[in-house]
Amino acid sequence: MTESSAAETGVSAKPEQGSKDSERLQAEAEKESEKPKVMEEKKSRLNEEIKSMLLFTATSLIAGYLSFLLTPARPAFIPVLSLLSVFAIMMAIFAGTRAIVRKIAGKKETQWIMGNGGAIYLFLWFVSWIIFYNVL
Repeated sequence: MTESSAAETGVSAKPEQGSKDSERLQAEAEKESEKPKVMEEKKSRLNEEIKSMLLFTATSLIAGYLSFLLTPARPAFIPVLSLLSVFAIMMAIFAGTRAIVRKIAGKKETQWIMGNGGAIYLFLWFVSWIIFYNVL
């Protein structure tokens, strides 16, 4: 079939190129429709991480203050018991915070929890305990 006869009948002389172009356009349209879903998913994960971090930060400061209240100015008769009570309170608050974060962010692995607040909790608890003990 020649180009002039193809133009007269309305049939494309290059049917392969037309189908390739339509497939390419369709693939681009699918990619564009997936972009909002991916962005929404990233925002959702970011919100979960921020909520987790803020919750662990707040509870670490509370745990630090409670640890200060339980630590006597002078060592008690058995100082080991006062330190054990401080660590028990700290771990109980950590376990409660971890349970709340799992409800907020869905069931997450321990690695995710430690990376998005657990390590910060331990660090800020210790720092706040020392600051409260030395300043107050």
